[in-house]
Amino acid sequence: MNLPIDMRFDHDVIQLLAIVRHPAVMRWGQAGVFCGVDKKGERIADGPTISDDFQEGAKGRWTKLLNTDGSEEWWRIVPYLICVCADYPQAQGMLPFNESASGAYCPCRGCNYRQDRSMRHEKPHSFFEDSRTWKLRSLQRLLADIERWRQRGDPGSEMQDAGVNKLVYTLCADFFPHINPTNIAPQDIMHNFPDGITRHEAAWLLYMLHSRKHLSLSQVNDAIARHKWPRDCRVPKIPASVEDGATGRFPRSDATIHMSASQTITFALHRYAPTPPGLASTLAAHRSLCNACVTHCVTHCVTRCAVCSVSLLSPLLSESAKQTTYWQSWVAHVRVLEMSLRTEYTLADVTTLDDCIQRHHKLFFKVSPAPSSNRSLLLFVVAAYARCLLLTTPCLLLLLTPRRRSLQVKEYDGLWKPKHHFITHTPIDLLRFGPPRGFWCMSFEGFNKLIKQAAELSNYRAEDVFVLEHWVFKSARMLRRKRDRAWCA
Repeated sequence: MNLPIDMRFDHDVIQLLAIVRHPAVMRWGQAGVFCGVDKKGERIADGPTISDDFQEGAKGRWTKLLNTDGSEEWWRIVPYLICVCADYPQAQGMLPFNESASGAYCPCRGCNYRQDRSMRHEKPHSFFEDSRTWKLRSLQRLLADIERWRQRGDPGSEMQDAGVNKLVYTLCADFFPHINPTNIAPQDIMHNFPDGITRHEAAWLLYMLHSRKHLSLSQVNDAIARHKWPRDCRVPKIPASVEDGATGRFPRSDATIHMSASQTITFALHRYAPTPPGLASTLAAHRSLCNACVTHCVTHCVTRCAVCSVSLLSPLLSESAKQTTYWQSWVAHVRVLEMSLRTEYTLADVTTLDDCIQRHHKLFFKVSPAPSSNRSLLLFVVAAYARCLLLTTPCLLLLLTPRRRSLQVKEYDGLWKPKHHFITHTPIDLLRFGPPRGFWCMSFEGFNKLIKQAAELSNYRAEDVFVLEHWVFKSARMLRRKRDRAWCA
């Protein structure tokens, strides 16, 4: 974590400690693979495990290190597990929480966020301003609940309501000393943004612009073909499936632009080191729509401007199209993405990021105050009485039905996803672990390509051992080459 971000995720410095076969994880679970215990906490592994190494290392190991002046000195080295970078299923699998985001009643591992019919989960929320809606998880409360459920034997629905589905899990203090399972695994911005809601919201925006005759996909693809993209990432054309919508001319919930995470970031936010002529005015024009954040713009974002999808699509849109709520929602989303991918922050930037997330959620979805229970009951009785009298006029029933929510983008009804809530934890994770790009999964996902290539070289015979040996020799050769290059210089 002390390395610069550009060096931290260099493939040359990644140490491959273990490779786990997927069938083994499915059979024994994460706790069985990493800690050697079953679902009841009983030991099943004969040899040492990764958790055994951490428990032994917690005692400290004396090592002789070389100082800058050339002298040697003994130091007591103690390893700590300070951060876990993983996608949603794997992070939840190593923690006691549910492993499904779509169907879980309480899917968030960081707070008591709930998905119910009250629609509270679709309200804009900030952990800096309002703690009445959702509260961050507490380690003391979690450990007390787990101990109570273990003694009870069959906690039933109480665990489900709390978002917990296992009592023996990998990332606990019994296996990894000094660990806090409530905040050890921050939300990953790669899976939340470019591999998540950014791809979906881009498809929803393009469908709305195409179906409302603001532009055509051929115009967008022509603009993509003419644009000068970086050499290492070519943005593909928008697929024709984006034109397909749901009944009522609504966007499909599963619609996506079919791009990789790096391609999605490049499409949504393409950076140039020098500022091209006229780019600063274009950036100021689209940031004027995000008036809540203009006062917090930092200097390096003006000097290192972003050529993003906003400036790519703006020349194709009329002024009336730019005033639509779905366009303004996309502009606010790009602003949140741009701020989340920075490598340096101030305290003012953290609050600005939180404000930008709230603004995007307010533009995406606006929830009106729910009516009181007495008024709801009264309206229900009147509506039932009207049905008995055969006065089932559609206008009458529409007026008598209590409205719990009012969409800002009415066509986005039902498109709210749990990842919209997960990104509200980004400012909190930023204060705990630093810039989100310092612990995201982008580089590790790219590292999987090297692992697959090594597995192909093994001819799929003992590929796990072959991959480990292959990477050990390959990384040693690269590190030695760097050392010799520095020595020759």
